[in-house]
Amino acid sequence: MATETLPPTPVPIVLQSWTPAMQSLDFQLGLLAYQVRGAQAFAGHEVPNLINQAGLGPLRLAQVLFEHCRWLQGQDALPAQIEVLELGMGPGLHALQVLDRFTLLSQQNGVDWADRLTFYATDGSLAMLRDARDRGVFSRHGNRVVLGQADVAQPGTVTRLDDGQTLDLTGRLLAIFHTYTLSILPAHVLQFQPPAADSLQPGQWAVVAAQTVLQHPEDLSIFTQMSVQQIQAAVASQDPRQLQALVPLYPLIDLQLGMAPVDLAELDLPEQAEALAQRLLEARGPDQALEPTWVFHSYGAMRALQAMLQTIREQGFVFYRDYGPATPQAAGQYQMYQHYGPSIGTGINQLQIDAFVAGLQPDGRPVRALQPAEEGEAPIKTRLILRQPAPATEAAFGQLFAPVAFAALDQSVGAARQAYWQQEADAVERFRAALQLEPEHWALLAESGDAALRWVGPAGERAWDLAGVLLQESLRINPWYNSDAWNSLGDLQWTRGDFDGAEAAYARAVANNPEQARGYLNLASARLERGDPVRALELAANALARDGSGAGLQQAQDLHAQALAQLTQRRERTAFLRSRRQAGSPH
Repeated sequence: MATETLPPTPVPIVLQSWTPAMQSLDFQLGLLAYQVRGAQAFAGHEVPNLINQAGLGPLRLAQVLFEHCRWLQGQDALPAQIEVLELGMGPGLHALQVLDRFTLLSQQNGVDWADRLTFYATDGSLAMLRDARDRGVFSRHGNRVVLGQADVAQPGTVTRLDDGQTLDLTGRLLAIFHTYTLSILPAHVLQFQPPAADSLQPGQWAVVAAQTVLQHPEDLSIFTQMSVQQIQAAVASQDPRQLQALVPLYPLIDLQLGMAPVDLAELDLPEQAEALAQRLLEARGPDQALEPTWVFHSYGAMRALQAMLQTIREQGFVFYRDYGPATPQAAGQYQMYQHYGPSIGTGINQLQIDAFVAGLQPDGRPVRALQPAEEGEAPIKTRLILRQPAPATEAAFGQLFAPVAFAALDQSVGAARQAYWQQEADAVERFRAALQLEPEHWALLAESGDAALRWVGPAGERAWDLAGVLLQESLRINPWYNSDAWNSLGDLQWTRGDFDGAEAAYARAVANNPEQARGYLNLASARLERGDPVRALELAANALARDGSGAGLQQAQDLHAQALAQLTQRRERTAFLRSRRQAGSPH
C-alpha cells in the first residue's frame, strides 16, 4: 500500500539577522503601526486604552493640576500663561477629559485659569493628530488646544499640525502628562551571570537577540501584493516610508530568539544596568546567588524623563501612568514587548526608573519623586515628579491616586456587572450607584445604558428612558470613539419605532469604528427591514469582511442570504410582470 507523503513545510525566510530584540525589525514595525493606523488602533481596542482614555485617571489628574495652580497662586508664582503638554495623546480622550474637568473646576471656583490655559495635545503619529483634528475632538475647547507632533525624547520641541511651525517650549511648561508613552521607548532585555564567589573574573552579560523571519511565505498574497524580494529590499532600506508597507504583514512575521554576549559599555546608561543587576542580586536568597538574573533595562524611558524635567518650569511637574515591575521580586523576571494587533508595548522597569529619577538634580537639587501609598505591584504605576516641593499638590496627588481611591468604583462596577449577568432585579440600580461615584465616566455610562436597555424587571418593566439618558450622556462626552454606545442607542431607537434615528445612530457607530462588524450588521438589518436589499447586501458584505473574530459570521451570512433572496425574488417578479405587459393595453 502506498504511503501518503505530506507536502514540505515552507522554510521561513530571514528578513533580518540577529539584532538586539528591542531594535529588531518586528519591534520597528510595531512602532510604525501607530503611524499607519492612527486612532483606529485605539478605536478597535487593539491597544487597551479604556483604562486611561476613560474613567477616573484624567479627571483626577485635572484636580491635581488645579490644586497645583491654587498652590502657586498662593505663593504668587502662578504664571500668566498656564501651558501644559500631553505626550502620546492617542485618540485624545485623556487630554479632553483633563480639559473638561479643569474647565469645570475653574468655573466652580470663580477663577480664570481655564481661560489662561494653553494645552499642547501631541503625539508622535501624524495620523493620530489628523484623526483628532478631522473628528473635532477638541472643538469644545477652541483655541486653547494646540495639536502638534512631538518626540517623547525631545519634549520641549513641538511642531504644530495647523501651520507646521516649530515651537520651543523649554522653560514654559507648567506640567507634562503622559500615559503608556514610556512603554514604547527603546529598552534592552539583558541577562547577567554573576561570578562565582572565588572568581576574580567579572560577571558576564548577554542580550536577548532576535532574528526576524517571514513565516508561511506561501500565504504572502493574502496580505500583500509585494514579492519576497520587494519586502527584503524595504527591510534593507531601513526607510520608514517603505517599512510602513510591511505593517499589515505582522501575522506572518515572527522572531527566533537567542542570547548574545554583550559588552555593557556599548549600551546606553550602562551604570544604571549594573546598579539594577546588583540590587536584584541582593534581593535574592543565598541559594540563588549564582543563578543568572534578568535585567529589563528601560534606558529610553529614563532619558525621556530626564529630558522632561529639564523642559518644565522650576515650579512645574511631570505626571505619568504606565505599567511594569516596581519590586525586585517582579523586576527580576524575564519580560519582552508584546503585540496589540500590529502595535506593540514594552512596559517599563519601574524599579529602575524610580531609582534613576530619585538621583536626578536638574537645578542642583534632588527632585521630588512621589508614588501613591501602598501601590506595590498594582498593574498601573502612577508617578508625580516635581522640581520643587509643593505640599498642597503632593497631598492632592497622594489622596487622589492612592489605589484605595479607585477601589470603591472598581468594586461597585464589579457588583453591577455580576448582578446584570445573573439577571438580578437590582442590576440597573447597581449601575446607577456606580455612576454616583463618577458620573462623567463615558465608558461606564455606555455600559450602564446598554444594561438598562436590555434589562427586564420582575414584572416585565423596562428601563428604556434611563437607557436613553445614559447613552446620550456618554455620547455627549465622547461621540467620536464610542461605537458601542451608538449601536446601543440605535437599538433603543429601533425598539421605540424611530427607524430613521436608529439608522443614523448605526451610521455613527460605523464612522466611529469602520473596522467593527456590529455597526454594519445593524445597518444591514435595518435596510433589509425597510425594503432596501441592495444596500443590505452591500452592508452585510462589509460586515463579513470586517468580522475578524467570527462572532457575527452567522448573522452576516444570514443577512446576506436574505438580502440576496429578496433581490432574486424582486428580479424574477419584475421579469414576469414585464413579460405580461402589453404596450397601450387598456387593461
